Amino acid sequence: MNMKCSRVFKKALPLALLSATFAVVACDFGSESKDSSEEQPVAPESTVEEGSDQPTKTEPVDDDPVAERGSSSSVQSVNGSSSSVQSSTPSAFKDDHCFEDWGPYGVARINTGYDAGFNNSGYWYTYNDNEDGGKSTIKWAAEPDVYGGLEPVLEKCVTGLCGTYKLDKGTLDYDPYVVVAFDLAGKDADGRVIPVDASGLGGFEISLAVSAAATLELSMGNEEDAKIDFALPAYDLGTSTVGKSVRIPWTKFAQPSWAKNQISTEEVVKKLASVRIRIQAKDGNNGEFNIMKIVPVNRSTFKNCPDYVPPVSSSSIVPKSSSSVVPPSSSSVVPKSSNSLATCDFETWNGADGLARINTGCDAGFNNSGYWYTYNDSLDGGKSIITWAAEPDEEYGGLEPVLEACGNGMCGTYKLGKGTLDYDPYVAVGFDLAGKGADGRVIPVDASSMKGIAITFSVTHAAVLELSLGDEMDKKIGYALPAYDMGKSATGKTVDIPWSKFAQPSWAKDDQSISMDEAVKSIASIRVKVQAKSGSTGEFNIMQVGEHGRVACCGPGY
Repeated sequence: MNMKCSRVFKKALPLALLSATFAVVACDFGSESKDSSEEQPVAPESTVEEGSDQPTKTEPVDDDPVAERGSSSSVQSVNGSSSSVQSSTPSAFKDDHCFEDWGPYGVARINTGYDAGFNNSGYWYTYNDNEDGGKSTIKWAAEPDVYGGLEPVLEKCVTGLCGTYKLDKGTLDYDPYVVVAFDLAGKDADGRVIPVDASGLGGFEISLAVSAAATLELSMGNEEDAKIDFALPAYDLGTSTVGKSVRIPWTKFAQPSWAKNQISTEEVVKKLASVRIRIQAKDGNNGEFNIMKIVPVNRSTFKNCPDYVPPVSSSSIVPKSSSSVVPPSSSSVVPKSSNSLATCDFETWNGADGLARINTGCDAGFNNSGYWYTYNDSLDGGKSIITWAAEPDEEYGGLEPVLEACGNGMCGTYKLGKGTLDYDPYVAVGFDLAGKGADGRVIPVDASSMKGIAITFSVTHAAVLELSLGDEMDKKIGYALPAYDMGKSATGKTVDIPWSKFAQPSWAKDDQSISMDEAVKSIASIRVKVQAKSGSTGEFNIMQVGEHGRVACCGPGY
């Protein structure tokens, strides 16, 4: 399903405190886990221009804990107080709400369901330590639009809201920080943030990548926060060089150990104003971040969200109907008959949709095309292995549990072992365009109509995108398969590769050469291959695959 970009919102007012400078960014996503029962590796990335093979880089950072202090002035005008809730407070401040899932669908506003009537809730914004003397900055991956909206950032990042940060202590007497946040109910006419009773949300599940340790913290507004010396209930998200998904019920939040004025999280949640992702580390720390998803823990409560109208404000704050963001039904991946083999109607695959099968549009009639699978060097004596982020389905072997654990892609780890090989070991993840025949042999297909392939991925070591032409042709060309060097990207990137960019390796013999025009008419499988020195270990995530020219526009789901 290929859809054009569309702007859902007109901005009610410019967003405050946005960074003034911008850069193209890739964003790490890792498998480190603070609580293994609740955190799973995911991944994501920024976009690399068509045909580019430049990997994105992340500078090493110190994983220092969040400093044990803060100040009211550092929060600036984004905070508010309980006094900002007047006697005319709408009934939406109770538990009747409908916080809709937010993900990389091109909309830089969350439909929190708690808007107080000023139509300014749910917008992402940033702030930093500047008012206390710090000089920390955030740079988005792209420049916001004329209203200050961050849709261009989402479009550039593809898989989330991403950027870079630089921590500069200036004259601070504590570690510098930056924050990305949103308000549940918005701000009143005086610009003060409005608290609400958010108990019914149950907590949050968030998918993100960040170079340095981050925390998810709960603010009640400046006045209430000051009463507890800004010792806000928070959850330590840790660092993640390849991204992860974390499910955090309210019971997991806690004040820092240095807190003198105690308050229960239950009490805080009943007057919650803002939700913040804070990055605080040593002076000079530079890094990257990507926020890919945030959803409420009590999602089952909101099964009627598509028909829900918030009791305040209008339906104009609803970013999308649920039908525009839910994964396609199984009927959308019904394979085509063999008569479609000359024209592959390839649909963009997004890991966030949770389907472990690509609708390639050129199934040969055996209904087995497009499924993800792995292979390695074991048949030649190697000992390389891939470990998925979760165990495949026990009954059918399906990879949906992997997608669920990763959050927005097909992710896992690999370990390369040479064994008795006389070449470097490898692993690969791939899929078949037309599937396999009754004899189990993969079926080549004319993929000329596709023009090329675009892919969003992350990987620790250099990877190539490789085209298998079927057993017979692969053997004929001495397994010198056409490929494209995607490089490595610990933070993730998108490459958009026309068929003309693929080439056989330099070691291919003259009698084993094949032109790309000929090769494209006989593509059987498309593979992401990682080959490196024995003992190498790393992580990978494949987040999107689509036709050349059909991925970079709007991100997953378009």
